[in-house]
Amino acid sequence: MFTSLPAPPHRASLARHCAAAALLGALACAGLNASAAPLRRPRPAPPPLAPLATSASAPAIEHACATDLDGLAAALDAAASRAGLTSSAILPTPHSTDAGEIAVLEDDGTFFFVDKGDNVNLDVAAAARAFYRTHGDDYDQLAFWLTSGLTHWLGSPSAFAAAWPTRNDVSGIGLALYEFNTSLGVPARLQTILTMNGLHLYPADPAAEVPGLPNYVTQDILAHEFGHQWLAYSLVQNPGGETTALLGRSFQHWSFFFDADGSVMEGADWEPAGPDTFYSRPPITRFGVLDQYLMGVRAAAEVDSFFVLPDTNAFVPPGPYLPLSNPDSTLTARGAAWRFGIEDVAAANGPRVPAAALASNAMRVAFILVVPRGSEPDPADLAKLEVIRGMFPATVAQYTSGRMTLDATLDSRAGRLRLDHARLADTETPGEPRTVGVRVQVDQAGIPMGVDPAGVSVRWRTNPGAPWTEVAMTPAGADSFTALLPGQPPGTRLEYWFRALSDSAGLFTDLPELSLSAPFAFDTGPDLTPPSVTHWPLHEQSDARLPHALLARVSDGLGVDSVWCEYSVDGGPEQSTPGVLAGADSFVVTIGAGVARGSAIAYRLVARDASSAGNLGYSNNLFDTLRVGRDHVDGFWNPSPWTHANVRFNRRDEWHRVELAAAPAGSGAWHCGLDSLPYGPYQDAALISGLVYGITPGCSLTFTHRYDLEDAGAGQAYDGARLEVQPFGGAFVPVTPQSGYSHVMVASDQGLPQGDACWSGRQAAWQPVRVDLSPFAPGPIRVRFRMSSDLYVGGGGWWVDDVRVRFLDQSTTDAGTDVASRVELGPLWPNPSAGPLRQALRLPRRALVDWALFDVAGRRVATLWHGPLSAGTHELAGEPSRSLAGGLYFSRATVDGAAAPVRRVALVR
Repeated sequence: MFTSLPAPPHRASLARHCAAAALLGALACAGLNASAAPLRRPRPAPPPLAPLATSASAPAIEHACATDLDGLAAALDAAASRAGLTSSAILPTPHSTDAGEIAVLEDDGTFFFVDKGDNVNLDVAAAARAFYRTHGDDYDQLAFWLTSGLTHWLGSPSAFAAAWPTRNDVSGIGLALYEFNTSLGVPARLQTILTMNGLHLYPADPAAEVPGLPNYVTQDILAHEFGHQWLAYSLVQNPGGETTALLGRSFQHWSFFFDADGSVMEGADWEPAGPDTFYSRPPITRFGVLDQYLMGVRAAAEVDSFFVLPDTNAFVPPGPYLPLSNPDSTLTARGAAWRFGIEDVAAANGPRVPAAALASNAMRVAFILVVPRGSEPDPADLAKLEVIRGMFPATVAQYTSGRMTLDATLDSRAGRLRLDHARLADTETPGEPRTVGVRVQVDQAGIPMGVDPAGVSVRWRTNPGAPWTEVAMTPAGADSFTALLPGQPPGTRLEYWFRALSDSAGLFTDLPELSLSAPFAFDTGPDLTPPSVTHWPLHEQSDARLPHALLARVSDGLGVDSVWCEYSVDGGPEQSTPGVLAGADSFVVTIGAGVARGSAIAYRLVARDASSAGNLGYSNNLFDTLRVGRDHVDGFWNPSPWTHANVRFNRRDEWHRVELAAAPAGSGAWHCGLDSLPYGPYQDAALISGLVYGITPGCSLTFTHRYDLEDAGAGQAYDGARLEVQPFGGAFVPVTPQSGYSHVMVASDQGLPQGDACWSGRQAAWQPVRVDLSPFAPGPIRVRFRMSSDLYVGGGGWWVDDVRVRFLDQSTTDAGTDVASRVELGPLWPNPSAGPLRQALRLPRRALVDWALFDVAGRRVATLWHGPLSAGTHELAGEPSRSLAGGLYFSRATVDGAAAPVRRVALVR
């Protein structure tokens, strides 16, 4: 049995008297500010210690781990200050590369600095920034190793390694919540930087003990520093208050007297051998049970009680023994023990948040080898580090009893060249040579690359079956190139495309890629083709939202001269208002100022091209009708008062407008996420409406949406989305739709609160949603769509479309309907196309639809769709015959025999 004794006294770590106080000495030498806010919970003040005799039981590890939470804030603040002084001194690093799963970083001139004691220090922030210049935000920890022969000062000349926890968002482990990533210039996901020193310090045999560190092999040193993200900082509660009874060296390792299950974070593995008798099992074999709780991979209910031996026990061989002493299998102890439970840890530190059920059990670590300036990596060093890296995932799995997984791979992709070009317009001037330009930039990845200045060219031809003529392009700036294309006679169509070679053999980029798209082209001679005007009509809008801006996408081969809107109110005289350029092909006009509720505005957008003929194009020859009512209507094609922002200042916001991903494709919608990649971690993003006044009982909000969010199964969500409403002058509050939510959040992660209802998982089809706004009468209110994600990247995101605030007294003749009164034809895509074509279409009623392709001579060459369709939105799909030659064609759709606007399309063969 264990003897019940008085509460253990508060005990100071002997490391306060040792050189192992790590960076404190180095910080003092460097003159850094040691008064920064503490990053760990305050330790109970220890009583003064009498001088202690030197003991062989004081371990070598005392000097090996230089992790120092007390000096971390000042050290990282100094690193952030150095960044501003060295940012302009970064030198090229041609020897930096990804060697398999190891990132090789050549010193760019900023990696090392000398302190006032003439000690060379690795600048962890500068090295980390260099890594992220060619790698993404995919890593929880970075492990830096130096090539053989290099060392870095860590507060003690014998120190092997250190952990630099740059961010902590876990409470209940003895640390404060803090974040240095922003000031250090590193991405949000990173939590800890490990500095592992020179590879020559580690034995070639991974199973051999590290010289001078009995019981420690290389994997133990690495696991020790890895564990410092969570360990070992915890106090424990006893009847006398909080105590450091579990803690040993520097109050950030386990005590020799604590039964820590042989933790790699020091401590011992004491085993009862009879009444009041204990023996020590071989240490450093795992992350102990308490370690696993603090790491978030073991629930509190799975942690049995644990004990601490008083230093007054009788030890064989005799001591004195200290909290930082090194246990081994020859030790025995006789005497009492203090027993604690996990509830005593929670009482002193608070419960762990997030708890194990909500915390991630997956980590990703990047292994990085730093080489001196001008040096290639040593193949022997790469081979040695690869063995260490390859073993570490299994080590973490074994040491955590299989509860944590670790990914130690890199994203080892070469970068790519990105080409940008503004297509040459048609010309009515024959025989005139034309200058063509392209911009070539590098999107770096794991393997850096550059542009070969002599490898940028343009290829052209005037006969679709002829070979291409290659013309070398001349540098015209830091990333720009130009060449001259020959003038052509009238009636000629010149096609052209670009190729840029990288400085890495075999890597190049074409623009456009001819297997997927048609080449660029321009025509020479008289232009008789009218501009293409694409506009999704606005059929209803509240008088409170007038005047309203309307958007038109206008394109023309020769160029656009002007755009305007023709309109009349309630059949009155026709008026005109000019369009304002709002983008490369976008124009905005504003109509409806002063128009009363119940009125109807007939309008069409008109564009004139820059040809000598002044060709005119229309959004709708027959005009569209905008009815003025009370409902607020947003289809998100035309400009609207919606804004977006991150809810919390340190979170991401990826809301943006989309067209092809809308309902129907080609109209408009809002999307929180990335268009071709999974959304980023740490979202807390909101799409926010303008003020809506006059809310009445029975008023409702309707919208359509779809989503692809990371869930945890069984109705639980890691990432979630929900609707919120803000009464005027108040805070945003969550509201529940009539159909309810699908999930609840399993972790807050500083986004949506834990336990709150939300949408999550995957809903691929657009679905309608209705929310009763009656409780918010009389308003005004704002509405926001809020999406939250955790540390790990999820899916496609959240799409929102067709938002409407409905009033019961809507006064327009088509009140309560969402179906347009006219046929609406969206963009044809993809264009150019090497395969199937898609056409967005909205019908006011059931109709017979015919969709066909015609050549430039007006001959029907393909039927893409024919048959009846119901009222509503549709996306037609059809594939032209492969026998059709590449070139320009015209897409024509008829609805019950009435022709819709014609679309031009280029086929690639």
